[in-house]
Amino acid sequence: MSESQTIIALAGDPGGARAIIPVIRNLKQPVKLYAYHQALELFTKDLPHITCHILPPNAGDEEALAIIKAEAASLILSASSINTVNWEKYFFRAAKQANIPSIAVLDFWTSYRERFEINPGMLDACPDRIAVMDSKAKTDMIAEGFQPETIKVCGQPALDSLLEQRSPSFKDDKKALSQKINSDGTVFVLFVSQPMREFYEI
Repeated sequence: MSESQTIIALAGDPGGARAIIPVIRNLKQPVKLYAYHQALELFTKDLPHITCHILPPNAGDEEALAIIKAEAASLILSASSINTVNWEKYFFRAAKQANIPSIAVLDFWTSYRERFEINPGMLDACPDRIAVMDSKAKTDMIAEGFQPETIKVCGQPALDSLLEQRSPSFKDDKKALSQKINSDGTVFVLFVSQPMREFYEI
């Protein structure tokens, strides 16, 4: 792909947005950002140098295809969402109509079929490639009916990007913390949850 070709990147749910933000930062090609729901806030905050277009609540094949044509897009890079709008699914279908490639980046290990179905049981909204977190995700998706050749194990970009935030003294800090934790035999448990309260009423 040449550097002059345009990529449409989009997301709706916060986890998916966080997964593709590190990917977008590393792209050399021009990127057109589209978002709805909580992804709009995250894209605006973390990618301030790129104008983010708001997707309306009326998602559909024709609407997605119109955006692809208007942007003269050559690739769809998308998160996957499970919500009441699901723009990503329509962009995957529209990409096939426009004869351009599409790729989804997964961020979590559940609800695989729901992410790529408009009609239940049909898997009728699949992209050309699905980047998954690990081999377990790939194995589980194949068992659920996905084509093996479309699934690529690439890691979770949002988690991988945490490595960039390590301090130069990371190894020494890790060793000191390990010695402190294990000094008296105390067992420590780290629980890391999703920040649901930031985006939903709970």
